[in-house]
Amino acid sequence: MTPAPADPLDDAVLAARLFVLAPSTFKGMVLRGSSPAREALVAALPLRRLPGDVDDERLLGGIDLAASLSAGRPVRQTGLIEEARGGALIAGMAERMDAGVAGRLAQALDEGGTALLLLDDAAEPEEAPPASLTERLAFLCDLSASRRWQGVELAPAAGRLADVAPLAENDLRALAATAEALGVENLRALIFAGEAARKPPRMPRPRQKPSRRDKSTASWSTYPPAPAPRVPRSPPLWVGASSPCPAPMRECSSRRSTRCNPQRGPHERA
Repeated sequence: MTPAPADPLDDAVLAARLFVLAPSTFKGMVLRGSSPAREALVAALPLRRLPGDVDDERLLGGIDLAASLSAGRPVRQTGLIEEARGGALIAGMAERMDAGVAGRLAQALDEGGTALLLLDDAAEPEEAPPASLTERLAFLCDLSASRRWQGVELAPAAGRLADVAPLAENDLRALAATAEALGVENLRALIFAGEAARKPPRMPRPRQKPSRRDKSTASWSTYPPAPAPRVPRSPPLWVGASSPCPAPMRECSSRRSTRCNPQRGPHERA
């Protein structure tokens, strides 16, 4: 009997647990597709909402003229980025975000002051959140096909990311080879994968070094969909395995997964 396909919400919850564990490391998430599953996941995250019509004064802060005139001295108003320091901002309808606001948020992400969650409600293929932001965020989850919304819980993970040793050079090379085979050219995605492998969300307690399953989870959870997989001259090693993948990359039905499932076909997400 063929098992039922996994719901996209499962992957999104795993990504969210990693994000909550280290928001300054993973920078944020993109949640695509309006659905009850997305609403349930957003409700489980500690977030500060970013208005769609926000201006620079509210975003960055500045002198509050009304309060300054009343007090007879300059009174500074804090901006949303500063208020969310150490946490995360959530931006709805991110596909319509103003380029200037996106630039301010990208600078804040680079400075490490805050993290960001983008809600992507694009209806047309050419619509998308600003690339200047999406390439800076570790996780992209499409929940438009999810049929679940109950039981979304983000229990705090035990330990810290620093409790797990960085990946060995061979492990980093394996992640890099996977990224190249999948056509992923964003170096940040490779860095995110290396960090995600150090603390998988299923671990009740931190390990001293990542396992093979950790590295596989890290690759599919952080590598974005690529335009077209590249066919290497020789069959690549799939992350977490000691033998070549049983099928060439051109037969892959999933561009993000690096795991093979005999029930679903080569490279299809488990």
